[in-house]
Amino acid sequence: MTQVMMEIRDSIARSEEVRAFCLDRFGREPIVMAGYNARRPPGNDELPAIVVAPDRSDFDGVGRGEHKIDLMWAVLNDGGEERDGNKITFPGFLQVDELGELVLSSLEVVGSEYRITYTGYDLFSSDQSPAFVGEMELTVTEW
Repeated sequence: MTQVMMEIRDSIARSEEVRAFCLDRFGREPIVMAGYNARRPPGNDELPAIVVAPDRSDFDGVGRGEHKIDLMWAVLNDGGEERDGNKITFPGFLQVDELGELVLSSLEVVGSEYRITYTGYDLFSSDQSPAFVGEMELTVTEW
């Protein structure tokens, strides 16, 4: 599982689209982590951050693995909300969603060696407000 997690991390870290988006929107490259310390998750001053964390692995009779990987990402947007009459938009939600889509597209390179599917694409505001967070579970199956 470690090899798969590192390949996913490296694929995201090499993504020019992810890098350019973060530089343009946040003025810095994202931190891309393999694992994290649950007692000290990335702080607001370390965002944007992308975390690839192992969950579990199962193997079939011939040794092919199926790995569950948790993928989380967060951005900081303390710009508040945008109002247009009776419509309110929180730009942080839009930014964290756009980053999530770019992260997903960066996994296509890894997908040539593995079949990658995902479930539970979720976005939410963090207790570390004004951070916005996205998360999903990847299922990585060896060919």
